[in-house]
Amino acid sequence: MSILLTDADYKEKMPGLSGLVMVHKPLCPNCKAMEKVLEKFTAAYPQVSLIQVDSIASPELAGLLGAERVPALCVLKNGTVAARKIGIMNVKDLAAFYFSA
Repeated sequence: MSILLTDADYKEKMPGLSGLVMVHKPLCPNCKAMEKVLEKFTAAYPQVSLIQVDSIASPELAGLLGAERVPALCVLKNGTVAARKIGIMNVKDLAAFYFSA
């Protein structure tokens, strides 16, 4: 399941939300590479919600999540950032990051 959060709706949607957040820019090549990893990750772990945030369209939310650079990945637990990591990971490292948070 993929959820899109924006500056306009995150205050309503984010409380209580849990999953893996990817903060990205539409034209970022590293973000596009990470999207392919996320496809494999969500196929292997369908119980994990994937939450997408466009840092250009939603700079307030990207700042709130602490995403100074992209791609930024955050583990969200009940609306709170439990862990944050910048850059590209493989599926194994992503799973270790997510499940250890």
